[in-house]
Amino acid sequence: MVTATEIRTNECYDRGVALYDQAMYKEAISAFESALQSSQKGSPEHEQTLSYLCEAYTRLGLAHLRTKSLSIAEECITRALGIRNGYADLHYHLGAIYYWQERHTQAEESFRKSLSINPKFTRAQVHLGMAMLRQGREDGLAYLEDAPSIGPNVDAEKQSQILRLYREGHKPEFFSIMDQIISGDGDQVKNWLEQGHRLVKRHDYQEAGKVFLQAVKICPDYADIRQYLGLCFLRQNSLGNAITHFTKALEITPRFSDARVSLSLAYEKLGRRDLAIYELQLVLETDPDNHVATRFLSMLQHRK
Repeated sequence: MVTATEIRTNECYDRGVALYDQAMYKEAISAFESALQSSQKGSPEHEQTLSYLCEAYTRLGLAHLRTKSLSIAEECITRALGIRNGYADLHYHLGAIYYWQERHTQAEESFRKSLSINPKFTRAQVHLGMAMLRQGREDGLAYLEDAPSIGPNVDAEKQSQILRLYREGHKPEFFSIMDQIISGDGDQVKNWLEQGHRLVKRHDYQEAGKVFLQAVKICPDYADIRQYLGLCFLRQNSLGNAITHFTKALEITPRFSDARVSLSLAYEKLGRRDLAIYELQLVLETDPDNHVATRFLSMLQHRK
């Protein structure tokens, strides 16, 4: 995930960012890969370029997933996972690709990995249940029954009616309806995320925050959205709101290093250097190679 950290850039990196902002992800990937060759491994510049490269592969993969170019989508998301293996979203996206390829055992494994990172990831839970049911495993139904919602605009009554189809043996109709629901369950949220990112790139943090607030109403347990929303509040110096959303992101995904570093930044701006240092130390306990946290911690510890 791209953070708010200010870093020195090079020409290839700048070109990659410009291409990324224009949604020219394939070209951006090439530029970022060139930028990596001219940055020192482990440096903040290198880490920031890797984050953008991961995002570019993810966006390109999702674009191919939407057009059902599944082999290319799989390659892109797999490459993103090679960069950032600890993101629940990426494992979820790979599981969705496997699901539409009818590789349901592999889909189940990916959804379980996603849920191990973020146990409150409702979309991964629903997809896990579907992958299990597609394998003929009746226990998959429990994952759908326990989900707060099986899809956007599906209220409790409609959800009950859909699940009843499966219990009463109308499985073809059930699978047809559910596949329609899960194929489009994230489209609205993805649109809001893309719109929010565009506004952030223009430094319009107030409007970006409004967009992310819409997204969080649909997916309140989506850690990434909480992180983005917190960054928007941080940029507006609304520190209480920023801390609230960073903390919520960490409740959802406790090892979310970017959110914890951002929380540390908020505490530092609030004048609570002790809490900022504490959060950075927590980051380095689970992510010792996090160079952003290392550099910020060193700066705070040596500040008089």
